[in-house]
Amino acid sequence: MKNPLKSVMLTVVATIIVATIVAPIANAQSVKKTIKQPSTIEIPFTLDRHLIVLKGNSGKGTEEYDIIFDTGAAVFVLSEDFVSKQGYALVGKFKGMSPEGKEMGEKSIVKVDNFSFKNFPISSDATVEKKEMIFSPTAVGIIGLAAFEGYIVSIDYQNRKLVLTKGVLKAGRNVMTLNESPILEGNILLNGKAVKAHFDCGAPSFISIPVRLKDKCAFKTDPRVVGKAMTIGGEMDILAAQFDGTISVGSVTMKDPQIELVTANFPAVNIGYRFFIKNKIRIDVKSKRMSIEPNS
Repeated sequence: MKNPLKSVMLTVVATIIVATIVAPIANAQSVKKTIKQPSTIEIPFTLDRHLIVLKGNSGKGTEEYDIIFDTGAAVFVLSEDFVSKQGYALVGKFKGMSPEGKEMGEKSIVKVDNFSFKNFPISSDATVEKKEMIFSPTAVGIIGLAAFEGYIVSIDYQNRKLVLTKGVLKAGRNVMTLNESPILEGNILLNGKAVKAHFDCGAPSFISIPVRLKDKCAFKTDPRVVGKAMTIGGEMDILAAQFDGTISVGSVTMKDPQIELVTANFPAVNIGYRFFIKNKIRIDVKSKRMSIEPNS
């Protein structure tokens, strides 16, 4: 293994993909906001490596807790220790599944109705996970876009803040339509061939392509193993290569980019953090639209 640091980071990629895509979303989570909110809300964040970390409050106390914001998260996830400390009530259970179709065991669901980010209240069901599945040593949970439905969510990496704007993202040249999916998913083009992609700001990679999609790709360099990662289905190889041709993500087209191949049987291409920081991205979950514009 030539680059141990990259191997560690890629291990996190695989773990995040497995841990945050759990189903069924319809039974696992509901998000409701009953308090009238201002039209624009800014929530500061810090970065733990590539992970976006928000500060939140539980109940009326002043103590703040770290929560990872991840566009690859299908449900609100909280650690067992935090759930126990807060005394959240159990409201159900379900069987979790990995992206590869592997069972992840029975998961508990609790009701959370007293959490907030900078006075932005969250009332939601949450899935309970082991602390090691939260990925940041200080974080007590992971939250996705479903919590902010009804807002256009902009991730401002330069100024370290989420900007929530009430309204609808209108169709336009830089706006792509999202798929009907509990996570952030849309179609991209690999040399003109449409494939599904998961937009996952919690993954440190740029573009990761499952090996099973290799027939839709051409490469300028032979793929070479640069690391390994563990998933619920076992160990997988991570390979690096230079794509031969174009990858189009919305209105953004990349010529001969460096990409990664993963040997696990993931259902879609993964678009990670290194793509997010290169572009201005706004997401409207309710209207199933996302705008992507390159940074100046």
